[in-house]
Amino acid sequence: VWEHPVQAAKREAFEETGLKPNKLFYLSREQKLSGFVYFFYCTDFEGTIQKKKVLTEHSAVAWAGIKSLEKARTIPGSGELFLKSLKLIKEREESIKQ
Repeated sequence: VWEHPVQAAKREAFEETGLKPNKLFYLSREQKLSGFVYFFYCTDFEGTIQKKKVLTEHSAVAWAGIKSLEKARTIPGSGELFLKSLKLIKEREESIKQ
């Protein structure tokens, strides 16, 4: 059964973190062997991070701002798309300020 990328992102965010995204903005996507990887930007959510959920699939959890993400430079396997997404987030934030 096909699931819309926005619905999939909201479901995955909740399943993996306990957070319920309210506003997601599409940034970009990349084709992988297993299908597409989508990048979204969330500006509003409900809930708090449930570390138990996060640590079932990941080794750590942390809030990261744009500046710290720029220093990280990449997410394994998604380097160029990640950097492109950071640029789009910054552009969106700058347009909101104007």
